[in-house]
Amino acid sequence: MADALPTKPWYLSKAVWAGVVAVLIAAYNAASGQFGFPAIPDWVFAILGAFGVYARTTATTKLTA
Repeated sequence: MADALPTKPWYLSKAVWAGVVAVLIAAYNAASGQFGFPAIPDWVFAILGAFGVYARTTATTKLTA
C-alpha cells in the first residue's frame, strides 16, 4: 500500500488563497464601476491564475475540510 500524503487545513493552501483573492478582485471590479472607483487591471488575474496553477502543481500535501 502506498504511503498516504500528509494533510493540512484548506486555509494554509496557496492555491486556495489565489482563488479567493481572484474572486474578491472580480467582485471589486464589478462594483467599482457603480461607485466610480478605479478598476484593477486584467493582468492581475493572469498572475493570480499562474500562481494558482504553480501552487497546485508543486503541492505535496492533501487538503482537509
